[in-house]
Amino acid sequence: MKLRRPIRSLLSLPLLALLLLPALAHAQKRINAGQTVTARLTDRDPTLSDGSHYQLYEYRGRAGERLQITMRSDDFDTYLGGGVMQGGSLNASDTDDDGAGGTDSRLTVLVGASGIYVIRANSLSGGVTGEYTLLVYVLGGGAPATSTPTQAAGGQITAGQTVTGRLAASTPTLGDGSHYETYYYDARAGERILVTMTSTDFDTYLRWGREQGGSFESLEFNDDGAGGTNSRLEITVGSAGCYAIQANSYGADATGAYTLAIQSESGGTGGLPTIAIGQSVSGRFDSSDPVLGDNSHYEIYAYQGRSGEQVLVTMRSGDFDAYLAVGRMVGGSFESSEINDDGAGGTDSQILATLGADGVLAIRANTLRAGETGAFTLSVASASGGPTTTPSNLPPGARVVSAGQTVNGTLRASDPILADSSHFNDYVYSGAPGDRVRITLTSGDFDAYLRWGQINGERFTQDAYNDDGAGGTNAAVEATVGGSGTYAVRVNSFSAGETGAYTLAVERLTGAAPTPASAPVSGSAGKWHFTYVDSPNAEFRPLTQRAKQWGVLETIAGDMAARYLLPRDIDLAFDECGMINAFYNPNETSITFCYELLALLQDVFVPDGNWTQEDQDEVSGAIWFIMMHEVGHALVDVLDLPITGREEDVADQLAVVTLMEAGEKGVQAAYSGTLAIQLATNQFEQLEFADEHSLGPVRLFNVLCWIFGSDPTKYSPIVTDGHLPEDRAVRCPGEWDRMSKSWQRILQPHLAQ
Repeated sequence: MKLRRPIRSLLSLPLLALLLLPALAHAQKRINAGQTVTARLTDRDPTLSDGSHYQLYEYRGRAGERLQITMRSDDFDTYLGGGVMQGGSLNASDTDDDGAGGTDSRLTVLVGASGIYVIRANSLSGGVTGEYTLLVYVLGGGAPATSTPTQAAGGQITAGQTVTGRLAASTPTLGDGSHYETYYYDARAGERILVTMTSTDFDTYLRWGREQGGSFESLEFNDDGAGGTNSRLEITVGSAGCYAIQANSYGADATGAYTLAIQSESGGTGGLPTIAIGQSVSGRFDSSDPVLGDNSHYEIYAYQGRSGEQVLVTMRSGDFDAYLAVGRMVGGSFESSEINDDGAGGTDSQILATLGADGVLAIRANTLRAGETGAFTLSVASASGGPTTTPSNLPPGARVVSAGQTVNGTLRASDPILADSSHFNDYVYSGAPGDRVRITLTSGDFDAYLRWGQINGERFTQDAYNDDGAGGTNAAVEATVGGSGTYAVRVNSFSAGETGAYTLAVERLTGAAPTPASAPVSGSAGKWHFTYVDSPNAEFRPLTQRAKQWGVLETIAGDMAARYLLPRDIDLAFDECGMINAFYNPNETSITFCYELLALLQDVFVPDGNWTQEDQDEVSGAIWFIMMHEVGHALVDVLDLPITGREEDVADQLAVVTLMEAGEKGVQAAYSGTLAIQLATNQFEQLEFADEHSLGPVRLFNVLCWIFGSDPTKYSPIVTDGHLPEDRAVRCPGEWDRMSKSWQRILQPHLAQ
């Protein structure tokens, strides 16, 4: 998380007014269909509000065109945004993180009525720089241009595909008056491909090359290589990248239908024995089987599927230690991309693999040691039901579990540990997007704690968790598998150092997912109510209207009603107070957010009075944090929660724990809110040291610590950019784990579901 830079403070006010610098419009570069741009993000490039650098590109085409935009980088995790410019800023209606696999991004979008689409090449994290490539394909669509056309029809073409096209009088022309259409092929270094163009209506002509800056650089061409007036190109690709194929006529003004076909030597299964989804192949190694350089025996199989498809490959044997590799065949040789030894447990192997552009996966079944022989089984299962953006291998030590499966396992002292020194085991979930599952963890040896989330390599991002939901000290989580990513179950103990046997069960749920209750909703006897009190002060009326439009109180009331059972009602209100404040009144069990404080937030974050979406996000985020802090006070009171230490610190903890469950918006709300309650100076009076609140900078460091501790990899810029001292940061993951677990245990008896 890249934190925004404070650029001014309001010294005359009791609260700090740190403004968050909005992203400024940046001059757009032009990019054309089929063009591959190589560029570099530097520390001189503009930044978004999260501190991430970006560059803008403008595509000019036709209304209704369907574009595929791909951004790749070996230097940083890419992030793509796209849309139209509004008021000098990009309204990024389309975004993507890892759609092109790994940390690369891909968008498929429609061009609007203007024919202009602006692309934002961005990094996921703040402050990172490095080289990247940006590619744009036209996949189709688009009404004929009313002016002279500059873009050929064509589109993306893949290995094994045959397309039918037509050169018409409206089709673009080259300098000799011959018509053409352009197709784009994403080629691999060393790939050998065959491109054939045939037509009975005109004399065909083929060109192969690169498009740069709107110009075509011809690398290969052919007239009659396919016999008669048909064309054929045989190409060995030098460097990987996007290449352009011009389907052209030999003579000027020639029109008519044609077909274009492309074949890759690496396509198909190459005569290898094949294996299909759901199939289990039985094999046996003996002394006559081929060996690798280490004298271990092997056999190679091929799976034919779809580009981007994710499959789970498993090899088991009771006779020898299985060893598995997946990859592709290049010139008759196996080229490995992933390997695994014991991923399926014991001495069995397992790999979660993503198919490449040709849709073929080569699988090498192997023994770990030289000379081992015996029987084995090899199976391929669908891991996702379609293209995904997941990593192509299992994380170290992870096993696989699917719906309907029960697994017996053991937490051992040798197992990996979390920051709070509790041991864990990971299980990757094998299923399809949309699956609803109930996961139960039971143990008689330790206090069970269960986590569910997405896993990428060794990085686990928690989406849900539970302590005692299955009764006693056992845990249960209900979850829904999202549309992309690899999901995993993390088996964990509540306390540090606990070990012992456990049972993990995964049950598929049927029917629609439960719908969260809307406010006001009865929890037990108590309800959450909300009111926007009309102010007689004309200054506050626009703020009243804006607060109503945002629906902050409705959202908070609905969320809290769906979470907690209350013994009595709690009222939420925006009102005029005669002071800058927000407070909980235990006598009336009511929370009031003063319009005077809302006005201050407007002065802090929107000093020019011109509201942007970013301004709204900052102000509403600050409101969320401040309101959730007061909700913490209310819950401590009405639920009679046990606390140790100052209640103000406890309220901050509860606010952050609750907001973190809302994802990135919650994280930014916690940060924005903490900024808004800082003192404008580091000089403090003695009375302030005695106040029930921690000093503003202390609260800010606490919140930054908890955010960082929740995901040290994702939020590493908080430390690397100097916002949180390293001496504090090393303790934050453990601090967060202990705090979040403890709060869940405290609140568990009061949860609504």
